[in-house]
Amino acid sequence: MEKTKKRDASLDFVCGLLIIHMILGHVNSHCDGMIYPYHWPRYALDFFMAWFFYKGGMMHKDIASIEDLKALIKKSFVRLIIPAFVFGALGYIIWLLNLYLKGNDISILWSLKKPIVDIIKESIVPGNIVIWYLFALFFIRIFFRLFDGNTYQKLSQLF
Repeated sequence: MEKTKKRDASLDFVCGLLIIHMILGHVNSHCDGMIYPYHWPRYALDFFMAWFFYKGGMMHKDIASIEDLKALIKKSFVRLIIPAFVFGALGYIIWLLNLYLKGNDISILWSLKKPIVDIIKESIVPGNIVIWYLFALFFIRIFFRLFDGNTYQKLSQLF
């Protein structure tokens, strides 16, 4: 009989708390500090971005072959990059619509060029600037696995 690992609910609790903190922090920036009127509670949890990268590393599995690497890239692309493009495009369309309704003069060329330039220069998508996290997590997942000592040795033996 195979033993299954029991999920640690305390890690899920910490993630939930930090997700709520992140949402409140973003809302707070648009509400003139009404949610976090004092700085100390907000700064007490400002390790939240590092926590999500750390927690992602807790699920790390060694890559034993090129097929494992390809599977990781495909799975990560589907779970991170596709949603980044979908929600980035949705946020951008809403952002453009907001600019148009406010009476801004928007050309088609500008509206096509703007997201490409902003992604290259600033790693953001206008209208949904938090999408950078999904791109960062994708590349960290791939590069960490490639440069992990065990994985690097296994893959270098294949070439």
